[in-house]
Amino acid sequence: MVLLATIILPHSSVALDGDPNSESAAVRTRHQRLSGRLKDDLTVVYEGMCAASKAVADLEPDIIVINTAHGISLSDSLGIYFNSVCTGNALWFGEWSEFSATANIDVVRSEELKSFWDQHSIPVQGIRTYIGLDCKLRWAEVVPLLFLQKYVKKETKYIITTDDLKPPTFSVEEWRLNAGKRLAEFLAKIPEKVVVAVCGDLAHFHPTDCPEPVYMPDPSLPLPNYKESVDSSEAYNTALAAWVESKQKSSDPQAQIWDPTAAYEHLVTAFKHDPYTCACFSKGFQMLHGMMAEEAGKGARFTPQIYAHRIPSYFGMLAATFIKK
Repeated sequence: MVLLATIILPHSSVALDGDPNSESAAVRTRHQRLSGRLKDDLTVVYEGMCAASKAVADLEPDIIVINTAHGISLSDSLGIYFNSVCTGNALWFGEWSEFSATANIDVVRSEELKSFWDQHSIPVQGIRTYIGLDCKLRWAEVVPLLFLQKYVKKETKYIITTDDLKPPTFSVEEWRLNAGKRLAEFLAKIPEKVVVAVCGDLAHFHPTDCPEPVYMPDPSLPLPNYKESVDSSEAYNTALAAWVESKQKSSDPQAQIWDPTAAYEHLVTAFKHDPYTCACFSKGFQMLHGMMAEEAGKGARFTPQIYAHRIPSYFGMLAATFIKK
């Protein structure tokens, strides 16, 4: 197998409103109403997600592994979808239901990954819903799929993993790093070309004067109110952007090689703030770090690039790639 690249994508449906030429009349109408920073931010996020997705699609992966924070989540373990087909739409807050996506799952590789993680004491369970029917996806999986499937070949298959429901911690969790390490080892054993995608959003407590209710928190799902949340959200987002851009020191100004040691320090900094942020990315970022650090330790070199890092309303959004040289 060749691990071609990894990609970080936001998963909020609001990203779709950055497209002024959308096939959706509702999106075009909302985009036309946008102004100022909100319009600029959503446009940059949309264009950045397109560019990042095209960058990995150009590598022609056979399989894309998608990690999501808001799929069918189990209480105490990671999950892996075992249905052969998963399908759904981007419905959120009564909007975006017109956007749908389907993922053809590589069931054999999904079951093999589950067994491999089992062998290495990674808490994981397989998920098979509605025997004989499709597994239902929601916005957190559909939005990344919409962007990736603009560009990847139609025969690309997917492995979808979901994060558990365990509460956030103030420190990096070793077992999540180990899950990433073992994922790297598993991918090295199979012949397909693979891209790994971690999907979610950054901290959720940024001050905003956003006038559009659809871009604000659902009032039926109130966020907790921590006095530390605003400052922690800024620190968390800054640390994770620095994690992406951690590069090895070099006399060559053109050398842009991701440095796992420097990156880990930024990860530690981010997690000092994590429980106050309600960020979606945190668990997946740890697995991603463990996987890329394992690859780097065996000589792999990743070139990081941020395509978008914006805060359209109350939460941050980050699109980035690590292309393996």
